[in-house]
Amino acid sequence: MDWRFPRWLGTAIVVAIFVFSLVVSVYHVWVHESRLVLALLGQWSLVVLSVTFGCIGYYALTNVDTPNGPGIIGRYTGIGYVLAGLASGGYASHQYLAPEATIDFDVILFQAIFVALVGGTAGILVGFETARRKRSIADLEETTSELEAIEDEIRTEKQRFESLFQNAPSAAADIQYTDGEPTIDRANTVFEELVDHTSADAQGKNLFEVVPLQETETEAAVAAHVADNEIYRDEVTVDRPDGRGHYKLRVIPYEVGKEGERAFALYTDVTELRRTQQELAESVDQLEASNERLEQFAYAVSHDLQEPLRMVSSYLQLLEDRYRDELDEDAEEFIDYAVDGAERMRAMIENLLEYSRVTTRGEPLEPTDAAAVLDNVLTDLEPRIEETDATITVDELPTVIADGDQLAQVFRNLLSNALKYSGDEPPRVHVGVERDGDEWRFAIADQGIGLDPEQSEQIFDVFETAHTSEEGSDSGIGLALCQRIIERHGGKIWVDSEPGEGATFYFTLPRTEAQESERTRPPRADSEEPSDSRA
Repeated sequence: MDWRFPRWLGTAIVVAIFVFSLVVSVYHVWVHESRLVLALLGQWSLVVLSVTFGCIGYYALTNVDTPNGPGIIGRYTGIGYVLAGLASGGYASHQYLAPEATIDFDVILFQAIFVALVGGTAGILVGFETARRKRSIADLEETTSELEAIEDEIRTEKQRFESLFQNAPSAAADIQYTDGEPTIDRANTVFEELVDHTSADAQGKNLFEVVPLQETETEAAVAAHVADNEIYRDEVTVDRPDGRGHYKLRVIPYEVGKEGERAFALYTDVTELRRTQQELAESVDQLEASNERLEQFAYAVSHDLQEPLRMVSSYLQLLEDRYRDELDEDAEEFIDYAVDGAERMRAMIENLLEYSRVTTRGEPLEPTDAAAVLDNVLTDLEPRIEETDATITVDELPTVIADGDQLAQVFRNLLSNALKYSGDEPPRVHVGVERDGDEWRFAIADQGIGLDPEQSEQIFDVFETAHTSEEGSDSGIGLALCQRIIERHGGKIWVDSEPGEGATFYFTLPRTEAQESERTRPPRADSEEPSDSRA
């Protein structure tokens, strides 16, 4: 039965025994005065023994580290003290059983307390040692539990590693360097399929004999990396039973510096990847050649088509000038339609040629001052702005990564549309910009006739337009050209509009490394407004 004293009770027992014994011993010295040295020493020995008991008890209580150590010490101390005291008192009382004997209670008490203190001191030592051993047993049990948990974890990790090793998508071999030669210790199933050998067949053989490579220098390079405890990575060509294959070889050392260095060799099959890359490279070359031929064809066609169109326009104008007095109004109208159609066809051909050259004839993308680009465009459009009595306001524009000429083309097309489709009122256009993460989002907003939201995507297709000829419809290539330019810059373009409420065209461009502190020069100010204003 494991009965326990609480910690406080064990401490209380030791303290109570110490105080009781000290009081009795001091009392004995006080009551029995003696001038004999031996008697005096005998009386004071009980005091010394009491103090010794107290010191030993204090040391034991303060140094025991068992959770219930004071309770154990108190229990053994109490048992030893009481048993020793009873035994001593009983023996002393037995001496006075003779009829002629006189019982001296003080002597019996002195002897009993003296022996009890010896028993109590022994009890302290036994209790302290018992508590220490219990702590050692508890520590041993705890250590054993931890070791068992570690063993379980090691077993689990070993099983996990073995599962990963055997089921890895790459061919894997565990190799050991013996006398400088990488010998195979074991291999997974993918490795067996690679070399058409079982793991048992390959065991103990040189890795590079089992897996022959075209690169003969690989074995020495792998050995050097393993010796330096470095991972080896390279692409190798393996002579497989079914032909040559391309593999990513990685050799990972894991016991470098010990006798018999060890490493894992992993072969990842990239044969199909290399074949696909080669086919892709060939396709890119063919596509580039095809694009070049198409560009040459487009240039030739545009050149050959523009020449007869110019002839048609010239002869129609010559016909109008020479026979003006002989032509009626219908004839003059017909001639005007024909000339206008020829001019539109010529503009369409030029735009198509420019559309085909966006990606092939563009300049490198580099930091570009968007404000300077827009200023040049506004200068080119100055006659049209004055003719329509338009007002154009501009925010402070940033520096962007762009092809300056192509960015100018985007501004020119969007602003020209805003001026053209302004309705009956003088055009009012605003060019704004906002930071959106790693991009700048530009917005060109007008207050014109707007367009149907259902047409917000198709207007960016070639030859598509959202307006009728009465509204001033053009060739339908301008917005398609803007989209292709913006896509070349890694951005996107879209429109937000409602009929009769104007339209806002948005497009994004990458930001430069410079932040807002490096945004471009101050806006031009043709009015007292804080933003640039053209009227």
